[in-house]
Amino acid sequence: MKREPAGLSTGPRHRWEAHGPILVASLLAPVNEHIRVGVCKSIHHLVTEFVLPVQVQPGPPGKEDQALAQQMVASCTAGTLLDGDRCVGRVRDIRAGGKLLHGLVVLLDPGKYERISYPGDEKEKAYYGYSVPDGLSLLLNYEATAVRHEVSHMLGLTEHCPDATCVMHYKCPRPGQFCTRCKMTLIDLWH
Repeated sequence: MKREPAGLSTGPRHRWEAHGPILVASLLAPVNEHIRVGVCKSIHHLVTEFVLPVQVQPGPPGKEDQALAQQMVASCTAGTLLDGDRCVGRVRDIRAGGKLLHGLVVLLDPGKYERISYPGDEKEKAYYGYSVPDGLSLLLNYEATAVRHEVSHMLGLTEHCPDATCVMHYKCPRPGQFCTRCKMTLIDLWH
């Protein structure tokens, strides 16, 4: 990213894009490789559309990365709720140890989690996922539109868009196109 995203309240952003391709880890039981590959393709289409200097690892993550993703999620789960900010803190701790330095997209089982909680979520519940520019995206929905929306948060679009036709609107409308403002913001962040 050439410019830091606006609205970061959690301190300096981890520069995940400097550490290799985005990894997509599936915590679905059983692991559904077809879904993981579909999410990889959706992310690849997004970064290709905006000519971003980011790659997506097409294969599954290594065993250590997969295990760290599982441990992170398990340590942030209470019943059917996953604490999104706690996951961000946990991944920062892992990165301080020199691991999971790249962008990480985690596919969660929507049958296991009611939603992802985060501060201020009284108005907007994270039903599709939770993503931050620190290089972490937790997905409950794997449809291409939801993936574009959530990964765009990871790519720096920190806010939801007021335009109800934009993919960055909190309702993730189909067909998943960006409004001019969000498109230009994403381009400005990366080029």
